[in-house]
Amino acid sequence: WNVAAINNNPFEYWVTHDNAAYLRLMEDVQAFIDKPTEDQDVEVSSVFPDSLFEELAVVMAAEGWSGIEETRELWRSDFSKRRIISTFMKDKQIGAKRLASMPDRLTNTIDLANGEKACRPTVISNYSAPLPDISAWWAAW
Repeated sequence: WNVAAINNNPFEYWVTHDNAAYLRLMEDVQAFIDKPTEDQDVEVSSVFPDSLFEELAVVMAAEGWSGIEETRELWRSDFSKRRIISTFMKDKQIGAKRLASMPDRLTNTIDLANGEKACRPTVISNYSAPLPDISAWWAAW
């Protein structure tokens, strides 16, 4: 499955391997993408609640970004209500506009001036610290 990520997405490249646990993991991810259950295909706002959007909006304003109110309106009226798989990840317009894949390409793994790498806290990067819940994930951002 090409979910439009760059090279180190472990779910973009499915290799033949004898390990039964690996095969099961990849089959389960495939099923999750192909036919998520209603319990799996939750609204975006259930994994990124309005409170986090508002924290993000504060940071965007501090950076001097324009269009924050328009972005907030799109968040409230559209993106927050989408389902994470069926109406977000599989949305052809999001794919065509590269609204998910281009930010991933630019922020998945960043080469730092000291030669080290910084990885975005996600399962599709080489980020290695535990992310047991949304609070831990958001703090890592």
